[in-house]
Amino acid sequence: MVKRRSRPAGYQITTHIAVALLLLILFVTSAYLFVESGSSKATTKAQLLQEIETKRSEWNERRPLYYDYVVDRDCECSIEVRTPYNVSVQFTPLAWFAVDIETEDGEVLSQPRSPVWLPQLFGIAAEAVEADQQVTLRYSRRFAFISSLQIIRDDGSEIRYEIRDFEATEYQGSP
Repeated sequence: MVKRRSRPAGYQITTHIAVALLLLILFVTSAYLFVESGSSKATTKAQLLQEIETKRSEWNERRPLYYDYVVDRDCECSIEVRTPYNVSVQFTPLAWFAVDIETEDGEVLSQPRSPVWLPQLFGIAAEAVEADQQVTLRYSRRFAFISSLQIIRDDGSEIRYEIRDFEATEYQGSP
């Protein structure tokens, strides 16, 4: 049997005071960080809008003459919006589903009714930033287009755009 030494009477009070002080320090630190992040929101918003515009300019300079890609959208919306579709840009952009889909009202579609074109993503992202929605972006290293855009709206709903299988088929200045 192991005997425990009794602790002095002041030990318990000292422990409680130390815990209270640690909690107070934690509270003050978290309040400071909360206030700091709130005050820098305008700067972050301005920086994000500037980044989007910079990448849009880079895309306009680097974009190939002809290109193909696939758009994946994910949201709490109809099947026609959530179904991935192919895009081919030559003289005009064309969009189509790999397989015809049947909408909730029974209509069969071979093309999306309202496709989102790659250059439009810059505007969609900027509008979301302006509306103070939570925006997460990734860009193509080579061409600077938005390869991934996630928007979480104020009501908690989310929409995600992914550009995948991007292939340049002819470059600007090609014979």
